[in-house]
Amino acid sequence: MFTPENYEISFSSVSDLEAVSIALSEEEKLRLRGRIDRVDTCEDEGHVYVKVVDYKSGNTSFQLLSLYHGLQLQLVVYLNAALELEKKRHPDKEVLPAGIFYYPIQDPVLDLEPGEEAEDLNGRILEKLKMSGLVNADSEVIQKLDREMPGKSTVLPLAYNKDGSLRAGSSVATKRQFTEITDYVNKKIRKIGLEVLDGRMDVNPYELKGRTACDFCGYRGVCGLDAKDKGFQFRRLKVLEEQELWERIEEENRK
Repeated sequence: MFTPENYEISFSSVSDLEAVSIALSEEEKLRLRGRIDRVDTCEDEGHVYVKVVDYKSGNTSFQLLSLYHGLQLQLVVYLNAALELEKKRHPDKEVLPAGIFYYPIQDPVLDLEPGEEAEDLNGRILEKLKMSGLVNADSEVIQKLDREMPGKSTVLPLAYNKDGSLRAGSSVATKRQFTEITDYVNKKIRKIGLEVLDGRMDVNPYELKGRTACDFCGYRGVCGLDAKDKGFQFRRLKVLEEQELWERIEEENRK
């Protein structure tokens, strides 16, 4: 089973520098500093599987759409750093992602419905506490993450059909797809870093599915954005289906 290794990753420390230093040009590098809430690992004879968990107090959920538009890069950045560290620790083994997750830190309060048994209530509570994220689609990895599988997981965002196939809507990715998103996120960060160096400071916040970058921004009174003024509009990000998102991510990586 996965063994917890709760440790801080200092992105700018000497020991971790190679794993998190992103080249912007021949002379310039971007170094990131942060903390991973939790990293679990599982070893077998030839592999080390890595699971990254980020604790959230709000209603944050993982969305491939948000990752594609550059709005949810954090989990994959953490995964990339954790994978590189494990590769240094285990150079003789293949290091693979098991999953990336947001875990809700909350104490859900639910009313007992008429005729409902306590066991059913506990099931609804577990559903509220279920992690949101992306799971390695390999059935052996899923089994290591949840010993109750196959079936409907109480901890992972997935379920199996009776024929043994993954149910539609399960949040999973193949080994190749994990490689695609890690490469894509690195490319996104490099692009953002270059824009910072160029001094880009456009007042051009996004809007996606009714939510905007201004919803919880503490600097609205400073930037002076007023969507009623000409030239000050939200960037309306396109909503895409999952299959198209994966195709576009692959296309961007090939450019």
